Amino acid sequence: MFISRRNISLSKPYPALAILAALLLSACSSGSSEPAEETGPVTTECTEASPCEMENMGEMGETEEDVVNLPPIIRPAIPADQREPLGFDNAYVYQSTSFYREVLRDCYIADLENACDLDTLPFIGMSAFNPSVDSIMARTIVTHDWMGLRFSQFLARLPEEALEFFKPVTVIYIGSDIIFNSFDATQGKLEIAGDGLWLTFGEKSTAFFTVEPTGTGTDTEPAPTARDSLQFRVAGRLMQDDLWLSSKGFQDEREFEDIFPFFAYSIYRNAAFAFDRLGVPSSSNTALSETPFDVFARSDFPLLDGMVNNPAFTNTASGLFR
Repeated sequence: MFISRRNISLSKPYPALAILAALLLSACSSGSSEPAEETGPVTTECTEASPCEMENMGEMGETEEDVVNLPPIIRPAIPADQREPLGFDNAYVYQSTSFYREVLRDCYIADLENACDLDTLPFIGMSAFNPSVDSIMARTIVTHDWMGLRFSQFLARLPEEALEFFKPVTVIYIGSDIIFNSFDATQGKLEIAGDGLWLTFGEKSTAFFTVEPTGTGTDTEPAPTARDSLQFRVAGRLMQDDLWLSSKGFQDEREFEDIFPFFAYSIYRNAAFAFDRLGVPSSSNTALSETPFDVFARSDFPLLDGMVNNPAFTNTASGLFR
């Protein structure tokens, strides 16, 4: 199957999220074409070797370079040692060949006083001028194999321009112990909840902690969340045309199309906040001796003032504070 990825023009501040994954169907046919008139030219049927498909693409304003063949959505078997929710103690760098494999975990858990400088772990935009799925996955820590695979499948289906939002990120952590997606601008950390990525019952059973042990007994109670102390809840909905979209979170099986709009919206608003907050870090405007917090401290607009003065920021509030 060929997937057409079109460039999207994104303008600041905070354009609406536009994610195109249009299926390109060949107009070629073999036997269903209407017969040509006796006096007209002979109709040539399209074959695999004919330029018919390329002509149809040209009419749509697309070129051969715009068409990519995406891998199918895979639902992998879960290893025996990963068939339960896991926390950061069990996390590992997803990409075994990552250049930053030895420092990612330490930099993620470091506090501000011991934060890694940009020479040790630079922003993605400092090591990759045009971020790719591979360069983003090289910064990703996971608790389960399927979480890393699903995240890579998601990235592969984003418009290339949307990957630019990952430039101010240093490390990404996806785990069962993350409650909701959030970006920590002071350290360049993007945290992703596994609950937004599962497709099968097996994945769902490992995606999040439902109970937390109390003491040494067998009694359990619901794990506390950062939202428990809040007096209000955010209500909203996502729609496509006139249809309400549902993530089917209360079911045990779902399709990739069910999670894509919701996960894309959450990642977009957090990554876009990072991009707008820190800009595009590069070796020309950032010293390697600095930490992400140094860049954060001298960025253009203060966090709270920016949220008050720019209404678009109010949509990201639930993902900023834990």
